[in-house]
Amino acid sequence: MTILLGMMPSFDRVSSAIFRSMKRIASKAEVMLLFPGNEEAGAKSPDMFALFTQCMNEPREDATLRPDIETEAAVSFLISTFYGGFLTSRLYGSKDVMAFYETHLKLIEK
Repeated sequence: MTILLGMMPSFDRVSSAIFRSMKRIASKAEVMLLFPGNEEAGAKSPDMFALFTQCMNEPREDATLRPDIETEAAVSFLISTFYGGFLTSRLYGSKDVMAFYETHLKLIEK
């Protein structure tokens, strides 16, 4: 456990560097190309908490989310999975990020 705690600053530096490079504002031209006819909505930053809440409400309603996991905890887990799966795939040198997401999500599925 001590070794893991000692490594946390390293993980923090790596994740900060990766996400800084990803978090770039799209130019007006990019927004027009990516969201034709929906430029206004496409130019806004998404509310990831609301998006993840919606993503966990759907399996709750479909009864595919484990009943012993509260929706709020599932949202927190999904946020961790989203960022952690991405970072883990980078650490493993894998381009298949979805495989890491799916492996994590199986833990909360019924």
